Amino acid sequence: MSLTPFEISILLVAPLILLGVAFWAKSRQMRPWFIRKLIHTCGLTIMGIYGSLLTTLDDIILIVGIVLAILGILTIIPQIQILQKLISMGTREGQTEKESTINTVFTTISVFALLIVFIDTRWLFLAGVLSVGWGDGLGEFIGRPFGKHKFKIISEKSVEGSFGVFLGTFLGIIFAILLLDPFEISMFVIMISLVSAIAASIVEALSISFIDNVVMPFLVAGILWFNLGN
Repeated sequence: MSLTPFEISILLVAPLILLGVAFWAKSRQMRPWFIRKLIHTCGLTIMGIYGSLLTTLDDIILIVGIVLAILGILTIIPQIQILQKLISMGTREGQTEKESTINTVFTTISVFALLIVFIDTRWLFLAGVLSVGWGDGLGEFIGRPFGKHKFKIISEKSVEGSFGVFLGTFLGIIFAILLLDPFEISMFVIMISLVSAIAASIVEALSISFIDNVVMPFLVAGILWFNLGN
């Protein structure tokens, strides 16, 4: 194993912080949609960081295994049942907990599939994951309270929310490049990043249910790979 016990401890702090923030928000009686999207954004960010910084499959299996074991223990304890509470807090209005669980499973599978495809170009993996984590997340953080200009293609969206998706995706791509340093940021890189963010915004505007969570990361990573990564 290439990870030291200290490094493992540091990586394990992130999910604990996520859990703490989620339950703190719940205790402060924040709006359910805000708590749900907070879990969504922080959870995908952690998954993206894990997948991009852990250098070997053994490291990934080790860290994910420890996290799942901790969640499993906290779930089977009747007084805690943390997984059930997280699913409840992460369920969208008008959606059942079963549907929310299916959404989470498919999103997680898509993240692992993305990692396998871009195992040798981790910045593309991270950019793809953050298109959903930050892009879709910021879309709702902006669209919910400030979305005054509505439009409907398949489901109702807002111009402000779509701008949030665009902005979050663009920032996620730039963050991935700065964190993993595959090359210097040039005007061409910024232009391709903007195009990728626009494509993500269109997919989110056209999506139904959780389809955007599966399509957006592959679309963004694919555009970046075709123009910058191959």
